[in-house]
Amino acid sequence: MRSDANDLDEFLKELIGYERQGVYIYMEDTPTSAFDVVEAHMVKEKGSYMREYILDESGKILELYFHYVGKCEHEV
Repeated sequence: MRSDANDLDEFLKELIGYERQGVYIYMEDTPTSAFDVVEAHMVKEKGSYMREYILDESGKILELYFHYVGKCEHEV
């Protein structure tokens, strides 16, 4: 459990960093916060989220989407 808590803490720090850079975060096309994304990852029973990055012409991240994709093979 400790490594899971550490992973979630690092995940939260990563997402907060994006927010501070002005990156908009969405879950299933709904604007959300870093905390809400981490909470969704904590309570999911099975399944995973796929990231989708929206970049500008220079490669800067503008938006980050999380799409629920269901069960992964390693979770079956």
